[in-house]
Amino acid sequence: MHKMIRLAVVAAGALTALTASFAFADDTYTAPSVMAVTATLVDGTGAAVGNVQLNQDADGTVQLVLDATKLPPGPHGIHLHAAGVCEGPAFTTAAAHFNPGNLKHGLTSPAGPHAGDLPQIDSTTVKLGYYTVTTTRISLTTGKASILDADGTALVIHAGADDQVTDPTGNSGARVACAVLAAPARPVVPGAPTTGNGLAQGDGGSRLAYVGFAALTALAAGWLLLRRRA
Repeated sequence: MHKMIRLAVVAAGALTALTASFAFADDTYTAPSVMAVTATLVDGTGAAVGNVQLNQDADGTVQLVLDATKLPPGPHGIHLHAAGVCEGPAFTTAAAHFNPGNLKHGLTSPAGPHAGDLPQIDSTTVKLGYYTVTTTRISLTTGKASILDADGTALVIHAGADDQVTDPTGNSGARVACAVLAAPARPVVPGAPTTGNGLAQGDGGSRLAYVGFAALTALAAGWLLLRRRA
């Protein structure tokens, strides 16, 4: 019994440490929303494949939530593009990345990133539910970083992974889905997503997978520690 208690304590400690290490260090979004926009994600045929929600808090942090469950399998680059026009099948009407600072592409580029660059969607997120990320490089209100200007902005999903350094798109391939982001009539707070599990983190990955890995690792570490002490 004492060994089981010690095992539980060790496992809990290890799990806490490992889970904390996977938590993303990004801009913190604090509700309530002062401005919000919602949009429908469509594929090249015009069929709806998901929903997008963006909320901005009073400090200027924007949270983006994407229903990623209907995307094709595998990782995908995801970016905000400069024109709010989504004409399929290639979505070239969305123009280039939203880049008011005239920088290079990539979150790891020394000369970047574009304001519209986001962490890629990974394959686990597509399987499990929602992609969630926060950023302060864009705004839903006013100023140079506003994505809700006269012609709006588009959220574009690419066919392949984003290497986060190659200009101009991270070698992420063709554009396979698009959503028009346009200014709402007034500040609104959209409802919570109705499907998916919400277990996504700032790098576009699913936290569920990380927590499961952490739990198994913690149990193994605790078992080995007790074996050594026995």
